[in-house]
Parts: sequence; structure tokens; C-alpha cells
Amino acid sequence: MGYISSATTTALDLHMTSYGRKYLLEGSLADAIIKFALGDPDADYRNSIRLPSGYVPDVTGSHLNCIFEVNDGYEQKDKIIYMDDNSSINAITNDKTTVVGIRNISGDYDWSSRASVNVYVHDYLGLMVGMAQSQAGNHRFGNFSATSQTNYFTTINNTSNQAYSQNMPGLYADLEQQGRSLITNIFDQVMVKDGGRYVPANISLRFVAEKDRNMFEKLSGAAWIDSKNEPVVSKTGAERGIRKKRQVASPFTFINNTYTDSTGRAYMGASNFGFGFGRYEYGYNVSNVIDPNANYYPSYGFNNDFGGLYSQYLVENPSFNKQLDSSNLNAVIPAAKINLDNNINSNAYYILQTNQLKTLSKSDNFRANPNSNRVGSTITESSFALETFLAFAAGTAEYQVTSNSKGYDKGFEKVQPNSNYEPYTMITRLVSDTVDFFSALQEDNTVGKFITKSGTSLTESVYQVPLSFLVDNTGDPACKSATLTLNFIFSVPALLENVKYDPATPTTPARYRMYADDRTTPRFFGGDYTMMGGAYTINPVDSATPSGSTIFRKTTLN
Repeated sequence: MGYISSATTTALDLHMTSYGRKYLLEGSLADAIIKFALGDPDADYRNSIRLPSGYVPDVTGSHLNCIFEVNDGYEQKDKIIYMDDNSSINAITNDKTTVVGIRNISGDYDWSSRASVNVYVHDYLGLMVGMAQSQAGNHRFGNFSATSQTNYFTTINNTSNQAYSQNMPGLYADLEQQGRSLITNIFDQVMVKDGGRYVPANISLRFVAEKDRNMFEKLSGAAWIDSKNEPVVSKTGAERGIRKKRQVASPFTFINNTYTDSTGRAYMGASNFGFGFGRYEYGYNVSNVIDPNANYYPSYGFNNDFGGLYSQYLVENPSFNKQLDSSNLNAVIPAAKINLDNNINSNAYYILQTNQLKTLSKSDNFRANPNSNRVGSTITESSFALETFLAFAAGTAEYQVTSNSKGYDKGFEKVQPNSNYEPYTMITRLVSDTVDFFSALQEDNTVGKFITKSGTSLTESVYQVPLSFLVDNTGDPACKSATLTLNFIFSVPALLENVKYDPATPTTPARYRMYADDRTTPRFFGGDYTMMGGAYTINPVDSATPSGSTIFRKTTLN
């Protein structure tokens, strides 16, 4: 509501958004306007001060004292319309609308049926590399000093001004609370707005257009659960090349969690929706430790008929225990694996080291079942997935299967250029895979034309990848869907502030290192990736950089 700038005349100045101007230029504005609504959410009835004639506050509440300030995409709330039934003007009762919730700095939710989110992939990678410094003590090579890496945690504080080095489980908890963990949140919750109430419902995501489906298939590795709770698996990876195409697999996965209310009732898909690394699986290394006295990167041997990496479900089966007891293998060690070419000889393995297994953070012992004679302990200080992941992804070296290994048919051997050089790890492989994947995605014949890239060389590249969803209330087709517009932004220069890139030489391939002497303090840039320099924060629980750019994600709610 506001004053007519022409005083007592009946004329109104109309100031249109970009959407309205588009129709005007196409000559179809009159046809597009089929009804109008009045609203007064911009009026502050608690304020007795009157604005000068001709001025009205901006409809978003940003009082810019300018009637010409029109915000594109803004939708009036609490509309009043004329009912064409010979009745007077009546107030509308709001229709049911699905709304996306974003947790704000106060811990409350801001709700909107139209949400746009910039997702900063470089901040997610910065978090993985930064938190990997907690595992530095598990490594030994050359003149490497673990203290130079772990000192980082003495420089970042919690809200009580206590250094996180004194309470690492608290850091994992704070990151989880903010939706910045192994999975980083895109949105935090979904509800249905029914009048003045927000109520939970079963939720599903629907692609706006075929290009969004294609893009999601590439980003997710083409495996997900649809709204009918059925798995969908199709062609994976971005395609690079023309004559001989090569698949470049995505290192990422997407997760949409279930919301449970106070009564214990569950609503599918109504909790957080996020993305993170997903190209790995856990299991057990069943073998003999060839050098049992080696605390760092020991070698392992096994035979063709038994041994190697087994799934946790198989190892915990009683019949497997009988096989193990009758074999000459004496070690069952937690491990992880990344499938590279689905080939045992080229996959990457990550086996917990002797020094990790000897450092038991909790004295609690666990049994697979009450009658089991095998007892285990936990090596992590918390129960958060990120800390468990880092033990495998950053706390040990990458291994590959070798043949005729020291008297065994096969073996697991570390991947390390030499004893003075940082070994390959899962983190550095996933970083390398991310750079390679975005490069291939931009070249992909199906989706590449929708991706924006700046920068000439690979190390200067910045990618912007669009993806849109409709957020549906699956139990009520008449409920209006929310629109979710995503833009995945990946700045390679911002990434390289956190990892060291060694270009290829005639004798060594290019690679990334996370434990470099000049990369001891991670940097989170958010939207300030365009500025670089000092425009960053080093604390991953901060809301924004010193210039005010939010980190991990930027949300715009219309």
C-alpha cells in the first residue's frame, strides 16, 4: 500500500519486473493480465511516521524510499481479490502450498514456495580438506610435521570462544547442526503451508524439464530413489570425447531425508536435502599383515581362493566366520573402496593403519551378537559420519591390489611415489575426480550447453551448473508445488587455496596434496570466490566471510 504519486488524480504509475517487461516487449502483456490482487505486506502499521507523498517502502521490507524499486519474482502474500458473484470484496483463504525451509542464523526456519540456492562446491571441498588435518598424526613421510596441520584447530573457536582443539566432538556436532558435514544441506526442511499453519507431509522432488533430469543423472551418478521408493539406475557419468567417448563418473551423491515429528510419525522426503561425496563403500580387508611391526602403511597379503575386500554384511555372517577360522589369514581390518573401472586390479582401497587401530578413542567394546567371541572398539571420538569418513579418507594411504606379493597370490600395497612424499589418499583422489568431472560435464554433449564456464586453463576455471526441481506434496495433488532453483558453483582457484596442485612432469603425473606446508589453514570463500585475496573465513561454522558473503550456500527466498 502507498500513496498515489500524482496526488488527487486517478492515474497510477506502473513499475514492472523483468517478467512483466518481457510480456510488454512481446506485445502480449494485456493478454497475460487476467486478474490482479492487492496486498499490504509492505505496510508497517506500528509506525506512525508517514512517508513523503509519492513514496512507498520496497515490497521486500528494504526501505529504500523509492517507488521505482521493484523486485523481480516477488509474490504478494495475504492477497485480497474481488469475487465476481455480486458480493463484496472477500479475503482469500490461502491455498495449500509446499514450502521449502532454510534454517537462519537464529536457528529458526524461513519458508518460501520459490527458493533459489547457490551451492558453493569449493567450500564443501575446503571443509573436507580442512577437517582432514585432524588425521595428520596418522601419517609419516619425509620431514612432514603433523603439528603444523593440527594447529589449525587451535585457531578456530566455538560460540563460547573455546578453541575447537579442546573439543573436537563439539566441532563435528556444530557442523552437523548447521548442515555442513559429510552431506552439506541445500535446504533444511519442507512443510505444507495450510492457511496460517505449517504441517508436514510426504514430499517428492520432480524435474522441471528434461534438461534437469539429464543434469541430475550426471551429478548423482545416475542412481537414486524415485517418489515411489523405487531405485532408478541409468547411464552414469559425464561424457568426454566425440569418436571414442569416455565416461567420467561423478564423485557426488544426493540425499533427501525423512522427517519425523514429535509423535514418531515419519514423512518421506520432508527433511533436509543435500549433496556430498558418495563414490565409496565400506567393508573389511581380510588378509595377513605382512609387516606387523609397521605402524605406517603396512602391506597385506592374501590368496586367490580366500581374502581381499569383503562387504560388511558378508563378514558379519556366521558362515563367513567358519571360512575365516579355517584359513591361514589372521587380520580382519575395516577398509573402504572406490570402484574405478570395476576391476579388482585398478580399484582404490583405503585400509585403516596399525597406528589408527592402536589408538582407541573409546574403551567401549562391541560385539556383532551376544554370542560372538570377536570384540571390537571404536577409533573415533564422536558418532558423526564425517569423523568416521575421515579416518578412511584422510587417515590412511590409498592401496592397490598387486600380484605375487611377498609369498602371497595377491596383496594390498600403498600408492606413494616414495617415502619422502605424501601418499595418495581418498580425499586427494576425490578432489582430483571433482575437477575432472566438472571439466567433462562442461564438455558433455547432453548438458554442457547449459553450463557456464569462465577461465582459460583448468586451474583458472569456474563452473556454474543449473538444476531445477518442483517440490511436491505426494499426498495431495491439488497442493501447489514449490519451485527450487539450484546453481552449483565450483571455483577451482578457490579450491587451490586449500590443496596443493603439482603439475605433471615427464616422470610423474599431476596430483593434488592436502598436507602441503603452505596449505595449513583452510579458506572458505562462499560467493567471494570472485574476489579471492583476503575475502574468506577460516572457520567452517561461521555464517559468512568478513565482507558478508554467506559460505557453503546462498539462499534467495521469494
